Amino acid sequence: MANAPELERNPALYALATTCTDFRDPALDLLWRKQKGLGNLIKCMPADLWQLHKCYVWNNASPYHRAEYDRLSFKRELNSSDWYRWDFYARRVREFGPTTRADARSGGSHMEMSKATYWTLMEHRPHPGILPNVIELDWRWAYSRVKYRFGHVLIAPSLKSLSLAFRNPETVEDAKALVAALSQSCPSLHTLKLQFSDVAVFDELSDIISGVRSLREFDLETNRSLPAELFRQLSSLPELTSLVLMVWTPDHLVFRPQTCTDASQLPCFDSLRSLIVNSDDLSTPTTVIAAGQFPDLQDLSVASDTGDVMALFQVIHAHCNPMSLQKLRIFRPEYGLKHQTRTEPASTLRQLRRFPNLQDIHIQVPRGIQPSDHDLEDLAAELGQIVNLYLAEILAMSPRSEDEYGNGVSLRALTTLVERCPRLERLTLDIDASTIDAQATQRSGKHITNSNLKSIRLGTASRPGDPGRVLAFLCDLAPKLQNIGFDYSGSSPEDREAWQKVVWRLHCKRVRAGKEREYCYSLPRDTNSDTETDT
Repeated sequence: MANAPELERNPALYALATTCTDFRDPALDLLWRKQKGLGNLIKCMPADLWQLHKCYVWNNASPYHRAEYDRLSFKRELNSSDWYRWDFYARRVREFGPTTRADARSGGSHMEMSKATYWTLMEHRPHPGILPNVIELDWRWAYSRVKYRFGHVLIAPSLKSLSLAFRNPETVEDAKALVAALSQSCPSLHTLKLQFSDVAVFDELSDIISGVRSLREFDLETNRSLPAELFRQLSSLPELTSLVLMVWTPDHLVFRPQTCTDASQLPCFDSLRSLIVNSDDLSTPTTVIAAGQFPDLQDLSVASDTGDVMALFQVIHAHCNPMSLQKLRIFRPEYGLKHQTRTEPASTLRQLRRFPNLQDIHIQVPRGIQPSDHDLEDLAAELGQIVNLYLAEILAMSPRSEDEYGNGVSLRALTTLVERCPRLERLTLDIDASTIDAQATQRSGKHITNSNLKSIRLGTASRPGDPGRVLAFLCDLAPKLQNIGFDYSGSSPEDREAWQKVVWRLHCKRVRAGKEREYCYSLPRDTNSDTETDT
């Protein structure tokens, strides 16, 4: 009991379990619900059974100091009486995952077990499964054959979420055997996350899809092309609501053989609500979407290095229901800068108007979209129900000239956007506040505010103005504004200092209003902030 995994963080819960009879079982269930590694369970077994050896790894936080961890092994063979306390606590474990040496390097706890320890547990276990009521299992750190085989004793009929990773070609047969056992061992499996690297287990995966019809979330990461039949099988799952595909193939060929192009013969994902596709080229998610029909898709997320965004929008409009799509996110990783140097045309933004029910728009590309005032105002007129809007470029590695990334939208366009989108809560945009003056807050003679807007993040291309007037304008536009963020990378020192003053003034304003605690801020203090007039 003293080795409960949540003991250090929940001493009151531990005291409740040891002193109150009525709350003993509920408290124990909470203490043992989430377990990392088998160390705590083994420590509950007789003390003469196991022993610990100190081992060391280099500490990430302090490279000149070593982080220590324990290595556990058995001193004798197990007998049936040794499992009594194990069974008492193991049936309370609902979430299980391993610990790694990275946990020790980061200052966390880690306990390794020798291969002989794994074999001993498998050979002398009294029941087929050592965690009979586990619901969520993360076994992505199985690099050896013994750990793959040990996975068979971890899975149980109660399992609903499973994460596996196969990276070592030498363990192909053990990996296939473990995957093949899922269809019979886990009939109520809802979530399956698999990572394949140089290991192809698609035949066994096909058997899982055929045998486990209750799958609701499927997550696959691989560096191999997918069989076209596998994609069709996924569409036949009646309860599949979330699909994540991360395909990193050298030739950008997603399906082998190629899927048909006849719309009437494409697989239809009737129940799918969320689709995430990541790859190193935008042609991969474009191919995935073009390979099926998604009549009720609500959340679409795409991440890639390069590719044509316009072509992606056309495929989305053709194969998804424009009326059902509510969230659209397009990411370009930072390392995509070496591939993508051009700015996306403003016509890309106009494509969003084809999806009238969008509420969450996140388009993050290397050079940004740079919408004009007219394009932004038209977007606000068509999509007035937007809650989250992100249209800035990704982090810049070095300062850029104004000709390279523009100046951002005007305050007039920003006002129109906030006025026409009353549900807007989070906004990330490049704005030009350099021309702000005393009449900037009049806004066509009307006093318009947005009571929902709480967070504004400014992109690299944003140009500052007078800090006091800029803050007064933003607070008048959004009276409940809580946070102003600014992307400091790629900006000049002058722009950085000006925006830091705006952020500091907002902090002082909220401290005086009693809405925020004063803290040691890392930004330079503005000596004029105490005398400014709040709006």
